[in-house]
Amino acid sequence: MEKNGIILYEKANNFIFDFLVKEILNPYKGVLIEKIDNGFDTKYYDFSIDKYFFTLHQTPMLGILFFPTESKSLKEDFSFYEELSSLLKNRLNDKI
Repeated sequence: MEKNGIILYEKANNFIFDFLVKEILNPYKGVLIEKIDNGFDTKYYDFSIDKYFFTLHQTPMLGILFFPTESKSLKEDFSFYEELSSLLKNRLNDKI
């Protein structure tokens, strides 16, 4: 885990990023709030699931990670983020 986020994949990969977006939206019933995409490898997609708000982020330097929109939430609601990251990593491992 990074200081303020959870690494889902260690490289920038648009296919994997898109797969994770679909997983958040469909089985986990996430809501896409905003997306910022420079058309290359850097992307920020903001989501909510129930009362939790987080960003799925991709950059060539960090890979793909997600973090709560409020930095204090990772500490306060760590179990939600840990569980979601585990589920997403398992789905990703099944896919690749």
